Order: sequence, then C-alpha cells, then structure tokens
Amino acid sequence: MTGPGNTTLGRGAMQHWSDAAHHPAGDSAALRHVVSSLAEEHRPDTVLVAGPHVPALVQGLAALTPALTVLTRGRPDADAMAELLAEVRGAESHCGDLDSLVVAERRFDLVVALDDVSRIPSAESAPRSWAELASQLTSLVSPTGHLVWAVENDLGLHRVGAQLSAGVDGGDSAWAPVLGDPSRPTGADDLREAMATHGLHVSDLASLATTWHRPRLFRPVGPPDRLDALLMLRDAVQTGCVDPARVVLPAARRGLLDQFVAGWLVLASGASAAASPRFPWSGPVVADGDAILPVPTVAAPDGTTPLLVSLLEQCVARDVPGLRRDLRAWRAWLEACPPDERVTLDRIAINRAAEPESPSALFPFLPDPGSSGSDADEVAWRSLGQLVGTLRRTGLTHPWPAYADDAEVLATVGDTAGLTVPADLTPWLPEPVVADDLPHRTRAAVIQRLQEQNAALTGREQWLRQRLAQQALPTRIRRWVGRRLRAVRAAARGRLRSGPS
Repeated sequence: MTGPGNTTLGRGAMQHWSDAAHHPAGDSAALRHVVSSLAEEHRPDTVLVAGPHVPALVQGLAALTPALTVLTRGRPDADAMAELLAEVRGAESHCGDLDSLVVAERRFDLVVALDDVSRIPSAESAPRSWAELASQLTSLVSPTGHLVWAVENDLGLHRVGAQLSAGVDGGDSAWAPVLGDPSRPTGADDLREAMATHGLHVSDLASLATTWHRPRLFRPVGPPDRLDALLMLRDAVQTGCVDPARVVLPAARRGLLDQFVAGWLVLASGASAAASPRFPWSGPVVADGDAILPVPTVAAPDGTTPLLVSLLEQCVARDVPGLRRDLRAWRAWLEACPPDERVTLDRIAINRAAEPESPSALFPFLPDPGSSGSDADEVAWRSLGQLVGTLRRTGLTHPWPAYADDAEVLATVGDTAGLTVPADLTPWLPEPVVADDLPHRTRAAVIQRLQEQNAALTGREQWLRQRLAQQALPTRIRRWVGRRLRAVRAAARGRLRSGPS
C-alpha cells in the first residue's frame, strides 16, 4: 500500500506512533562518520536504514547511493522521512516492521541499524526475541553487502546508574519489548558468535560509552585500561548517572570495565564480500560535539580520578579545605601550562598518590581544541561554569551551608580558586535547568535544592522582620513620649489661659 509522497505502508505500520522525538539514533558525529566513510568507500547500490535515525544521517546516505530505503514503524515518522527525501530519486520511506521486507526477499548492499532492534518491531506484530529480530535484520544483507549495527548492552553503566528504571517510562520510545531478553548478547564474544550464526563475518568491533542514545567514547574491543575509566567517569557525571564512581573504579581495578559499556558497534560483511570494512580510526576516540578527538596515550596510575568527579565529591562532603586545595593546585597548573595545551577541568585527572597541593598531581587526559590558545582566566571561568552547571543539573549541593544562586556559587568557587571575581559573570553562567529535560530522580534532587532555597529565604525574611521590629521599637517609644509631652504641654497652656480655678 502506498501512502502520500513516497511512503510505502507495509504490515505492522502503526498509524499514531512516533519514535523520532525520543532520541533517534545517529546523534553522534562519530557514528555518522563511520557510516559515511563506509558508504563513500564501497558506494553501495542499495541501502537500508532500519529504525529511527536522525535526518542528518539519512540525508548523508541519500547523496551516496542511488537507492535508499528508510524503515520506521510509526506512520508520522515515515511521513516525515518521505517529506525529507521527496526530491531524492530512488529514495523510499517504508512504514512497518521487518516482515514485509523479509517476505519480499529484499537484499541490500549496506544495512544501517544504529538503534539496535529495540524500536523496529511493531505492536501489530507477534512478539519476537532479540535473536529472531537479529535473524531478520541480518537476512537483509546481501552476500556481498555490509552491516553497520549498534547493539545495546543491558548491563551498561547507562542502565546500572540510571536515574529511573526503563520500565517506568510510558512514552512511545519505551515500547521496546526485547530489552532484558535472555537471547541478547552479553559481550563482544557473544556478538561475534551471533554474527557467525547468521552467516556474517565481523571485520571490526568497538565499544560504545557512556550513554546509549548519544555515545561519546568509541574504543576497540579489548582489555580496558585506567584511561578508559577516566573517560567513562567524565561522560557519566556530565550525563547524570547516579554515583558512577562506585561502579567504574572497582570495575577498572578488576579488569571488568568492558562489561559496563553502553553497547557495541559492529561492522560485518556477507560471505562473498570482496573487502572487510574497518573503522576510520585505529584507537579510541571521543566525539566532542561535531569534532572527533583521538584519545592520547596517557599513563594513568591507580588512584587517579577525573578532577571534576573529585570536586563534585568534595562539594557533597562539604570539604571546603580540600576543594580550596585542589582548585588552587589546578589554577597553578593552568597558569604554568602553555597556552596551546590548556584544557577545561573536566578533561584533567588528579593523581591522589602524588603531593596533593602540587600541580604535578594533575594531568590532561583529553585535548580541548576550544581552549587551545585561550587566556588562562577565560579557561578557568569557563571550567568553573561547567562545575556549577553540573551541580545544578544533577541536583547536587554546593559545600556552603546557605542558599546561593548560580552567580553567587560561581563567584564563591572562583574566589576559592584564587581568581579575581569580575563584576559580570554572565558569560560563564550555566544554562537554566529545564525540569522537563530532567529524569525523575534528578528532578527530585533539584526540587530538594529549591525547597532548601525557599527555607533559606523564609529564614532570611523572618530575620529581617525581627531586625526591623527591633529598630522600630525605639521609634515607637519616642513617638509615644512625644505624644504624651505634647498632650501635657497643651494641658498646661490651657490652664494658664483659664487662670486659677
């Protein structure tokens, strides 16, 4: 059945369902770079994009293939893709599940599925396990074709440290019945075995961390090191994971960190493929906005933790002396650092085994092109603004026992670091927190901070009323005495006028 434009309605089409507004896949420069590099190298004649993906990825592929098919289960998403590809010859928006493509024995030179298979099955179809859906997806790859597939890890840090259970959400994106399926792979070896079962050869495999919907760390599968723990901790803190250090640091010490990645990115090929595709990088990389940064080789001894994580822990523990010590050591390191090597504090690690007040205890573990060549004070205030924003976004408390808004906290932290506080801190203040963008548990923490703010303001109001009352008391006494004196004088003058009685 054909819908408006170039939309094809297949079995399982869901008329009033949309996944596109709930974290579509491919919202990462690194993921899009992998797909575009593969398409540019092999120039596939037919391409399938299975599941909800960002328009930028779909448009990029449309320019590299003469025949593009986009599969979504929701009718609104399919219509939106049809409108996006209206002027692209050979592009098709297919609404439904995988069954109609499998039954038609469609085969593609390149299959892209960066959202796993969780949001591919339709509510109109019979329930299927992950293994069954994987069998359907892989059957669509031609014998000479390639597959780019991201598979989620149920044990990932993004789920272990989640603010809210995935089973609580009742929105469109929550309808993913294959999560928790025992047939899902639990590691890279399981994934390789599953690909071999379906006749595909895995040519490259990478771990994705720390979030699933927008991974920022990509590293080849293999024994993780301490640097991987630093990168995962940095990302987890900034994305709102609950107490990630309690999972990441022990896992790193025991060599189990790879069990807590968000998922895996698989490059696989059919049995008759002429070449085996590889990732466009050989080592770990970090997606920093639209930039892809190679992770430098840094020795990170045991006892090393991201400076941002350490500062947040000191804030929660009300450890003002420790906060002052580390901030001033960081400030000294920043001043001594060459301008082209300066980085914000979220990219710096601190070695607790070194002299605590020595700048040598600090070292960068990730480059920062945005700070290279910048003035030390500019980098410092931008870093402290990130610290205050993380406190506000995660609902954590600052170390001072009184309410303060973001500007007051930023000024106080800057003074603690030994900086001269400018009159206007607006350029470095964090963006306001929007309650609708926060998970339930984080929102509860933010509400608690607001309740503390209201209690502090109420206490301040009561104190001011008492002071005003104390100041007003002498005034009322003077007025009363003045009125009595005026009354006595008036009575005396009246008696003098009337004379003796």
